[in-house]
Amino acid sequence: MNLFADAQDAKVVTHDGSITLYNHEVGECYHSKGGALAEAQNLYIGGSGLCQRLQVGHHGVLSVADIGLGLGYNACSTLAAWESQETVPDLQLTSFESDTKLIRDLLTGRGSWQSNWDHRWLGYVCRFQLGGLSSGPLQLLTSSGRHPHSLAQYTWTIVISTASSNGLRCLFDQELASVPKFDFIWQDAFSPLKNPDLWSADWFEALRAHSQGACTLMTYSVARQVRDALTQSGWQWQKVKAGPGTKRHWLRANPTA
Repeated sequence: MNLFADAQDAKVVTHDGSITLYNHEVGECYHSKGGALAEAQNLYIGGSGLCQRLQVGHHGVLSVADIGLGLGYNACSTLAAWESQETVPDLQLTSFESDTKLIRDLLTGRGSWQSNWDHRWLGYVCRFQLGGLSSGPLQLLTSSGRHPHSLAQYTWTIVISTASSNGLRCLFDQELASVPKFDFIWQDAFSPLKNPDLWSADWFEALRAHSQGACTLMTYSVARQVRDALTQSGWQWQKVKAGPGTKRHWLRANPTA
């Protein structure tokens, strides 16, 4: 008997064989049915140019924000991409999630969607210590590891919070003040219809305030309200062709000069 996630969320095998979940409370899947793994690798890693940035070199710590950690595909794809390069900077990966139970399931490495995960990915999530995980309004979990071929280190911080856009500003100013400004942002919350606060101009303005001038934000949503919110909050955006088996376009945004 599997006690993880399936009690509330139904497993969905996507077209590339990776597994996502259907969240009954929200009424949406966590990923495209075209492929949970493919979406992470093609949209966020490939579409952002993360590996190209690593290949040409990066001064200082590379900082990535993972908005909507969910089942961990984007975060683990980021760590795997970083490990795939020979010479890399230190990496700060900061994931945001509000569902404490989902985090607990993810970090055991025994979630129902993790049954066909690579052993490296299981290693990433199982480095966290779950002893201090509670139901408080704000929790920070941190793990770290070394690059397999260099002295570079990654730090992965999971922020468990229900902070609004205004709360996010306070979070950055206080608990996350030491997190470097973001070089990349994976905006992967539930849809604007289901989770409008995380797609508002205030939200994108808060992210913009903690981003580098050359930051790249990637998201699956091309909704008019998302494009308008990005424009209003100081981002310039463009539609990019989506990968096979998914919707027609994704969105890439950068801070307005």
